[in-house]
Amino acid sequence: SLSVPLRLSADATFDAGWKFTHVTGRFSTGHIDAYHVPIDGGAAEFEFDGRNFVARHAYARIGENFARGSFFNDFATGEHRFLLEGRLRPLVIAPWFGKWWPVFFKDYEFPTVPPNANVDVKGNWHGGRRNTVFVYADSTAPVVHGVKFDHARTLMFIRPNFFDGMEVFVTMGSDSARGTFARQVDANFDLISLDLNFDSTLALDVPAQIFGPVVADVLEPYRFAHPPSVKLLMHFDGPASPDGVHQLA
Repeated sequence: SLSVPLRLSADATFDAGWKFTHVTGRFSTGHIDAYHVPIDGGAAEFEFDGRNFVARHAYARIGENFARGSFFNDFATGEHRFLLEGRLRPLVIAPWFGKWWPVFFKDYEFPTVPPNANVDVKGNWHGGRRNTVFVYADSTAPVVHGVKFDHARTLMFIRPNFFDGMEVFVTMGSDSARGTFARQVDANFDLISLDLNFDSTLALDVPAQIFGPVVADVLEPYRFAHPPSVKLLMHFDGPASPDGVHQLA
């Protein structure tokens, strides 16, 4: 949905009877509503054959967020793919993914600047549960579930209701933690399972705050004058697990 006309340079091909077959070109635009995400402006080189749209060398800006990369869309099936790098607060693009995206990212805040990120998004506009996302993010002074870090870096694979932290590294002063996590929830966002594997020198109340009561209840009995160096290897089955609630730590 365009609020201002496109600036367009194009080369179009037509068959007999003026039947459209193909167009290539370049466009730039001001404000555009892209599937309920307001984009302030952008530009791209493109190809379109009446069904498949490909944008290369694309650039888009949403306030202080921006991205460069490529975009593919099959208008017949709704299949699409983004390959982007830039700077982005995840909740800005929440309308593209459905309810599960803001449920996960609502507890990630970036009060200074949006994180630098590389994103590979593949999915279907007609069924968000088919989306898959790889995201690499590097952030200064993020706040995760109310915990303020100095720096965070992560590589995640995300599907609706499944979140795989393939690499996570955070620092808080001279302390840090490095490891992986995997979290699975059901359609109501109730916990099915949570796996943690971390080497950490952070205070034990930090993972308790981030991962909630399932971790807090395990760590609550332990008190240290100074944060210990620990290896956390934990598995939790939540209330939505077919095996019932239990834990291994």
